Amino acid sequence: MTQQSVITCFFMLIVIAGCQSMDKTAAPDKDRDKFETRKQIVINSLDSGQSAQALNDARLLAQEYPKDPAVLNLLGLAHLSLKNSAKAVEALEKAASIDRDNITYNLNLSSALIQAGRYDAANTLLDRCLKAPAISAYKYKERIYHNLGLVAELTGRSVRAENFYNKALAENPTNFLTLIKLSRIYESTHRRILAADKLETARAACPRCLEPVEGLVRIYMGQKKPNIARSVVEAMEKNEGLTEQETKRILELKKIVSKGTTQTRS
Repeated sequence: MTQQSVITCFFMLIVIAGCQSMDKTAAPDKDRDKFETRKQIVINSLDSGQSAQALNDARLLAQEYPKDPAVLNLLGLAHLSLKNSAKAVEALEKAASIDRDNITYNLNLSSALIQAGRYDAANTLLDRCLKAPAISAYKYKERIYHNLGLVAELTGRSVRAENFYNKALAENPTNFLTLIKLSRIYESTHRRILAADKLETARAACPRCLEPVEGLVRIYMGQKKPNIARSVVEAMEKNEGLTEQETKRILELKKIVSKGTTQTRS
């Protein structure tokens, strides 16, 4: 998981479903390899946080293959990453209408609906996904539960959110975004040991991600454990190729730890 994906998106989405076949009426078989390569370029741009480039390339694909659900899915995700909620919903609704039984497209549509603030519609869609015949073979149920938890959290139902986040982790114990969300609930309800446990798991799942490090520093300093907090920050600092923004955030964390250590000693 990239740092960019963590910062921009706290709901679950899937870039592309397993076996997709393009509309054979849209392009001859000889163009299939080129078509797949162009889709992969969009996926790579999304994964690396180059959302504008992904959107540009996805638009060009959609102009040539306007009825291909995989292309519409990518177009929707590119809009979603840029927080173009209405456009994301429009593209993903088209993808889901063409391939109604595709849980991936419906899941991604739910993410767009959440971003657009259409929580009831997202909840209804997610419930329908769980009842779909295809759910028994679906490999990413944790993403559905995560989005159900997110809807519950955003509508003020924290107990329901916690239940769904725990269901997501039962499916995938190292699901980074769910670990972060659940740790926040635990921290806000003064269950800091549980929060720290989830953050440590998240840190192991994504060593380059600062969110769990920041959360752990906050918790350990609150527990007056500056030495543990310092070790967490120092471990993060050892990562190679840190960006300027990441370096600044680490320096801020070091200041927090240093200040807290001085206060503890005094």
